[in-house]
Amino acid sequence: MLVLFKEGMRVVRSQIEAMSKADTLLINSELLPVHTQAKVIPIDFRNMGAWVNKKEYWAIIALANLLRELKVYPVEAFREAVAERSEFAEQSLAAVEEGEK
Repeated sequence: MLVLFKEGMRVVRSQIEAMSKADTLLINSELLPVHTQAKVIPIDFRNMGAWVNKKEYWAIIALANLLRELKVYPVEAFREAVAERSEFAEQSLAAVEEGEK
């Protein structure tokens, strides 16, 4: 599961609490702590320089982080997908790179 904003946290809090040790939660570090048995991977957007104010790219950063951590889908294929729209490609690819750090 991926939780980036407090509005989403309000909706999924009970689901997070029900997650098991087999599950993984990627979460904005500002939303911690959470009560769950899942593996928690915090993402600290505050320490990402210019990205802190570009919330429209946070999901791309988080998904790249997830792909790097869990190896469930090739990051290269994700790069190709985010580069499809040429008007957003440069920033989207930079967001993927940030998420891979």
